[in-house]
Amino acid sequence: MLSRTPGESICIGGQVIRETLVRVHGNRVYLGFEAPREVEIVRSELLDERSEPRK
Repeated sequence: MLSRTPGESICIGGQVIRETLVRVHGNRVYLGFEAPREVEIVRSELLDERSEPRK
């Protein structure tokens, strides 16, 4: 668990992926991501939908 304040970043894999806390508004947290084009960034709920078989 890491704590961040708006404007602070976390780097994953050195400088490959950078996540920045953009702002906190009520119970919402806004994140910004910088990554190479070949790195796909997907919300977990959408990733879960991809793995479920279609009915």
